[in-house]
Amino acid sequence: MKEANREKLWIRLPVTYIGQISANALILLSLMMNMDYREGALKVKRRTLAAQMHCSDRTITNLLNELEEAGLILERRQFPSWMQLTLRGDILMPRRKTPERKPAFSPSRSSIDMNDVARLVGEIP
Repeated sequence: MKEANREKLWIRLPVTYIGQISANALILLSLMMNMDYREGALKVKRRTLAAQMHCSDRTITNLLNELEEAGLILERRQFPSWMQLTLRGDILMPRRKTPERKPAFSPSRSSIDMNDVARLVGEIP
């Protein structure tokens, strides 16, 4: 069977919950943990989760219920076309801070040391 040229999605899996919740609930939790969330709140469509899990909307509802019963989803708010899920804070991965880029030239520097320039271009060892 030839696999379509699809971008691979890699997610982290919270291994501490293996055996505590079903495998499908664990996979759904991993998918949600890797989505864009703000302060623990995830905005998502049930249909989107179902498409990613290759299952029905009803299965997603059952898995969300399981995650709620396990205390991993603290709140679920349903809106007409999407839902907001509040995940337990200690299971969310900390966001990586992007390193601040320093400008090549700092306006606070009033002069340039020509020896530094010469070293950069290889004129001074």
